[in-house]
Amino acid sequence: MTTSIEKQTFSLVQKFSYKKLRELASEDDLPDYAKACDDLLDRYRSPSGFLEWNEYVKFCLVTGCANSFVASMQASDAKGAISATNYRSAVLSCAPARYLSKQIIESFVQTATPELPKEITGVLPDVHLMLPRKTVFDAEGDEVVAIMIRSGKLYAEEITEEKTKIMKTFFPKERVAPPEVLGAEGLQIVTMTTAGIDVFEEFLTPDAKSWHESNVKYIENSKYQDEWTIRITRIAINSLLVHLYEPELITTDKSATTKGIGFSSGKKRPLPTMWIGKTFKRQSQEREPNQDPKSHVRSHWRRGHWHTVLFGKGRQERRVQWFRPVFVNPPS
Repeated sequence: MTTSIEKQTFSLVQKFSYKKLRELASEDDLPDYAKACDDLLDRYRSPSGFLEWNEYVKFCLVTGCANSFVASMQASDAKGAISATNYRSAVLSCAPARYLSKQIIESFVQTATPELPKEITGVLPDVHLMLPRKTVFDAEGDEVVAIMIRSGKLYAEEITEEKTKIMKTFFPKERVAPPEVLGAEGLQIVTMTTAGIDVFEEFLTPDAKSWHESNVKYIENSKYQDEWTIRITRIAINSLLVHLYEPELITTDKSATTKGIGFSSGKKRPLPTMWIGKTFKRQSQEREPNQDPKSHVRSHWRRGHWHTVLFGKGRQERRVQWFRPVFVNPPS
């Protein structure tokens, strides 16, 4: 691809048609990947208020091409190279899309992520989280339009040919890439913003080494994170926790909408849109539990959390439950 496209900026890619980008991608000799992007183009319609699906597929196509990986490495942008590789893997694995409602995003932001259970990596190998426009922003003020999450074994096979270059960037004193990196188990969060696409955060098993310094292992540590990092991380992780523990919040439209934006090829009937929290409503209560009805407590949000509860006969069974944020003492 041309040097300008290698920058992967949101506005630049939008100027090119999918057909033109497809022609450029084919120069990288990735027929299987290009075909997978063609199939992805026909996969969904975008609900109103979200990034058009065909625009998202254009970014997937550009980000995952082989030239993007090489160009990122030549520019000493190993994180960009990793995100390119992982986008390609997500497309090839037919990663599903999930659309998040604004209300559930607000509650996710107010819910701290717990120490992550190991089974979280088996919920979805890859997923595209589609966010409402003008809702989520990063620390630089750029709008986040989608989050891609990879889970399971990271870096196990995809980048072995380039591991020496990446190893020199992150592990200059080691002759080969550490095996605990190539086989690292965990999650990787990649953000697509109006400024580009990059690895945002990693949650790895405690004995794994990270490709970059932002690795926070398997637990949220807000002491070392800024407000915007915490917000995006909570949206991503809580989306997976809901799949694992609150599956009733995952719903599917009965049929593909006929007036959705973003589906333009017309080759196949798109899959129904899957939502996280489409009908989710924020909660409120008149007062805190055990609070004297005569006392006055200022209106405030009580934050959400995940907690193990006992249930069943004799309370012998355990399950994890989301205690959702609640607005206490709403103004009358």
